[in-house]
Amino acid sequence: MAILQHGSLLLDWDSQLQAGALGLSSDQSLRPAVVTLSEVLGHIPPWEELVAALAAGFAATLEAELHPGGLSEDELGLAQRLAREVYGHPRFVKEREHVMTGAWEQAPGRDATGG
Repeated sequence: MAILQHGSLLLDWDSQLQAGALGLSSDQSLRPAVVTLSEVLGHIPPWEELVAALAAGFAATLEAELHPGGLSEDELGLAQRLAREVYGHPRFVKEREHVMTGAWEQAPGRDATGG
C-alpha cells in the first residue's frame, strides 16, 4: 500500500497574503472557515514531528504498518509526464484551465472513469 498526502496543512496564517492571493481587500470572509496548526497546538511543530504525527495517524486509521519509501519507476515517469504535459502547460499555469493530455487516463491502475 502506498500513501500520498496531497493537500494543505496550514501551519499559520498571514491575513494580507491570503487575502491578496485571492484579490480580496481583507481575509474577513476567509478566516471563519480556517484553522491552523499554530492555533490548535499553540505553536508550529517542527517538520519532523509533523511528519511523524501524520504517519502515525495514517497507520492507526488504516491499521497498517508504514515504511518510508519512494516512487516506483512507473510512478516517477508518470509524475514527470504530468509535470511536463499537464501542470507545466501554459493553459494550466496561466489560464487555470484544466488541461488533460491523456496522461491521467494512461496511469497504471487507472481506467477511463478515473478509477
